[in-house]
Amino acid sequence: MPIDVRSLATRIGRSIVATVRHAVPLIGQALAYAFRTLVDVAGLGHAAFLWNTRRRHPDRAADVATRLAAIRDARASRWSAWRALTAQRRVEVRAAVAVLTIIAVWSGQWYLSRLRTPVQVANSVPTAAASPPDHRPPAPTATPYPSGSVPPVVAPASVEATAADAAALAKAVAEARPGTWVIAPYEVKPALAPQPLGSWDDFKVGWPVVEDAGEAATGPRYRLWYRGCQFSGAEYVCGVGQATSRDGIVWTRAPKPVFVPPDPLDRQGLWAMALAHGRTGYVLWYEVDQAPFSGRRFATLHAATSPDGVTWTAAAGPVYTAVEQGGHLRPSALWDGKQFHVWLIDSVAALDPVTQLFPDMSPDGDLVIVHLTSPDGVHLTRAGDTPIDPLQMDRVPLCVSFVAGEGFLAWFFEQSPPRTFEQGVNVLRSRDGSDWARASGEGLPLNGAYFGSAENPRSLSISVQRDGLIAWFGVTKEHGREAIRAAIHKGTK
Repeated sequence: MPIDVRSLATRIGRSIVATVRHAVPLIGQALAYAFRTLVDVAGLGHAAFLWNTRRRHPDRAADVATRLAAIRDARASRWSAWRALTAQRRVEVRAAVAVLTIIAVWSGQWYLSRLRTPVQVANSVPTAAASPPDHRPPAPTATPYPSGSVPPVVAPASVEATAADAAALAKAVAEARPGTWVIAPYEVKPALAPQPLGSWDDFKVGWPVVEDAGEAATGPRYRLWYRGCQFSGAEYVCGVGQATSRDGIVWTRAPKPVFVPPDPLDRQGLWAMALAHGRTGYVLWYEVDQAPFSGRRFATLHAATSPDGVTWTAAAGPVYTAVEQGGHLRPSALWDGKQFHVWLIDSVAALDPVTQLFPDMSPDGDLVIVHLTSPDGVHLTRAGDTPIDPLQMDRVPLCVSFVAGEGFLAWFFEQSPPRTFEQGVNVLRSRDGSDWARASGEGLPLNGAYFGSAENPRSLSISVQRDGLIAWFGVTKEHGREAIRAAIHKGTK
């Protein structure tokens, strides 16, 4: 049967026209969807700025509430056309957005690869021939540790505090005025630093949690657990390491992590940790960051138990899931002799999954210090919470201690304090662990510049001594690397 070329061409032409008529509006709607999403992200940033403004300036609460309402109204108006689309069309638009994103990423990678590719010019001398041969040894190759295995032990480089550094710090403390901090300058070696490339913790060493065995300790007085991370190419994995010390300044670390989250995604997202020693052993709580591309939209808190702080068994599943999407929980914990206490910083108002809007914020703000209790550290019960805004404090992790007959005391480093407080280590107090009040006059001023202009203290652990205290700060550099620095506050007695 002969092929009717004219009829076939007509059908093909009609198919092309129909496809174009369907695709062009679809691409337009996909671009509009992406634009609305970007505007929403900017709106969330603006809303966060307004919330912080209201926290700092309570007298402007009415003005801030009006602006937040305007942001919500604008968002509702912006998405009105989207809600009018059918469910099938919404699926098509989201699929188009995904395809356009993949095309944009691939095109960008291709363009960058073209920029990096050297161009050979005809009749020119090759660049390699014009350069002398490189006789340097090849750089070490970093190999991320998989589950159940440990990378080869790499000898630590001399980048950490030594006995000579500890002696110099002790001399500086003896000569310091009572009531002042003595901290090694930022150009001096930290207490713990990332190890050489190829080690399991060659990129980040932070979130210190220190256990003080007291002056009567027969072995090393201090045990420190920390989050360590390795960054090798596209691989980023984290675990929990341990180190011991006699003076809190010079540390000897274990050659491999003592705990690695069993889930590969948890190893990538391990963000913060807390630890406490109970009646029958230790409990570790570790926060895993959200992973939107893997379907995890909220940070989660997980637990692991250990009889000795070295051998750990992870509990099944998370023990707490954040209310706030995209936020961090920043856990802290202790054992008061009867039960475990865990504190988190979380939201009380979840995002509405239908409207994608936040509910009206309460007069005390949206963020609270959540107080959880547990007999075993795994099964948590909410005991209460305290709003952060009335305390006028930064959203930072706490280091909590318990004194029988007095209650709980929480230390925290505050980078941007309100006008009535100074930058440094400030204090909260609570009788029951749920209702916190800011203690005026108990703060220990400490200028963050002492850590260096490119370093920002993010977390801390504190041990109270007879003649003052020792603090270990998890310090983050501008380029993301972390280290742990020790500081001593000389007492006034």
